[in-house]
Amino acid sequence: MTELCRLGSETAGDDCDIRLTEVHHTKKKDAPSGTARSLCRILGLNPEDETVVQSLRMGTVYGEHTVYFAMEDEVVEVRHTALSKKIFAIGALEAGKNLLND
Repeated sequence: MTELCRLGSETAGDDCDIRLTEVHHTKKKDAPSGTARSLCRILGLNPEDETVVQSLRMGTVYGEHTVYFAMEDEVVEVRHTALSKKIFAIGALEAGKNLLND
């Protein structure tokens, strides 16, 4: 998702409104999430700006992040939905491997 967002940000142009929504379970404390903050860095957005980033906490949603590239007469969306916690463990293991290889 990060690479797609980076590409979208680089090619969207100045007439594009970039916005982000993120959804997590009701027990998640931070808003916006760390993932949302990372995406904001890539997109050049301020994660504290509520007109740019919307955070929802509901139910047992593991995690969903959507980036919108809104232009005249069209909107392109990049969305990632976590369906279980398993992908977070896999991501942590991959990050650890990358640290060891650097």
